[in-house]
Amino acid sequence: MSTTFLEIGRRLREVRASTGLSQAEFAEFLGTSYRSYRAYETGQREVTTAVVLKVEAIQGVARGWLLSGDNLELEDKELAIVQETLERGLTELKATNSAIDPVSWAQKLRLAIKLGLSQNRSLPASDIAEIVGSHQGQQRTAAKDDN
Repeated sequence: MSTTFLEIGRRLREVRASTGLSQAEFAEFLGTSYRSYRAYETGQREVTTAVVLKVEAIQGVARGWLLSGDNLELEDKELAIVQETLERGLTELKATNSAIDPVSWAQKLRLAIKLGLSQNRSLPASDIAEIVGSHQGQQRTAAKDDN
């Protein structure tokens, strides 16, 4: 039995306890057997990637925390990049007249945020407009290209 498995099991138990579900109910919720889930919580078995991803998707638990116990918090500069990217992206959203698919917009904003964080700066509004595909942003980008 690995200490790491025990620690992951403890965090998994913490997540389950916050739901108020029994081990059997939580196992069913995650689509795994009760026996397997019980082994995850007791550290007798390695948690599968599928279970980690389901816990992340269903409960909003960061997989980094579940697997390592690290709270991966953003620094102030990173938070500022995220905030500015969201503000610019939402401005583009308001400016567009097309039908809005929230899932698509969320994915595009997530990409813009990831790009901004990887470059350690907020992306220019024209880049965000291009990523999210807004009509107004395409006009701005075309006008910029003409100059």
